[in-house]
Amino acid sequence: MEPPSSGAVRQGNDSLIPMTLSLSPSNQHSLPLRRHGGKGPLARLLSILLTLLFLPALSASTQPSAPPDLTTPHFTFHFPQDLAGKAQETARAAEAAWADISGQLGMNPAGPIPVYLYAQHRDFRRAADIPARELVVGTSETHGGLIRLDLSGTFENPLRILRHETTHSILARGLGPRVHDLPLWFNEGLAQVAGQPVDVDSEEAARQARGEGNFLPLTDLSAEFPRGESAGVAYAEACSAVAYMVKLYGWDGVRRLLVGVRAGHGFAASFRAAAGMGIADFYDSWESSLVRRGWLSWLRMFYAPAVTFAMLWAAWNAYGMVRHRRLMLAEDEPDDPVDDSDAGIPDGDSSEARMDIHSDLRPG
Repeated sequence: MEPPSSGAVRQGNDSLIPMTLSLSPSNQHSLPLRRHGGKGPLARLLSILLTLLFLPALSASTQPSAPPDLTTPHFTFHFPQDLAGKAQETARAAEAAWADISGQLGMNPAGPIPVYLYAQHRDFRRAADIPARELVVGTSETHGGLIRLDLSGTFENPLRILRHETTHSILARGLGPRVHDLPLWFNEGLAQVAGQPVDVDSEEAARQARGEGNFLPLTDLSAEFPRGESAGVAYAEACSAVAYMVKLYGWDGVRRLLVGVRAGHGFAASFRAAAGMGIADFYDSWESSLVRRGWLSWLRMFYAPAVTFAMLWAAWNAYGMVRHRRLMLAEDEPDDPVDDSDAGIPDGDSSEARMDIHSDLRPG
């Protein structure tokens, strides 16, 4: 943690009183406050009112940072007591993430990373200075790697965000100031791929963006990401591009690239040395892969309906064949002859036989 910045409070017109003011555990600010001189009762009354108003906040802010509530080999955790159970789970997940990610990146920087946990999203947002409209649930600082996590689970799985921010922190600690040599798409993409399962949704989103015309070239994502709906496309493309790089060159290629950046060779030269191709050629290769996979995406889209239609068509044809066969068999069978003996009628002409019977029944 950096020492707090020093400010100064002016007393009267000449003298300065040194003052230290810490506004947050990770970001310290100097705050120049002017004291009111004793020029009249109204000024004194205003001074007393301001002192009573701001004294609780100043007293709380000038308190030294509390010791960590939980310490692991690579992290120190700070959290309210109602998060004690979740903090234990988060600590175990953080150490597992460190083992996976540090091995993939070939970095094991010294010194524990401070992690601040928040039970409510509003508390996290205020501490991290996140605007209310931003759906951010985790942050990490480039200098020092401090991590803040929203454990409310309001918008995202906190443990996945933990791995994302841990990757950022390891990169920041491992590369130092050279971390700024990484283009933003690579830094963010690596945080989504390292220690994480394959993100199928991001892959599909990148393919759709390529096919629907809202694709963002990686050259436009080197320094900053857009806001709004385009931000989701930017993160999806970053994830897809880094996953494609890992597929081509493996994690060995990623480690060689980071070694070159840490040595001060820059990203483009380090990429060429690690991959054997220029970054522009990589851009073209990755975009072409999205087009080819786009055709597969269309096939997958129509595969299930096509199979369903084929099964229904086959069932209908089978039913029609069975019905036709039954009709043919019915037409081939001869009609059964009428057996007159069953009705007590003698053989011969039936009309004559009836007349004989009626004549026998006439009275004499």
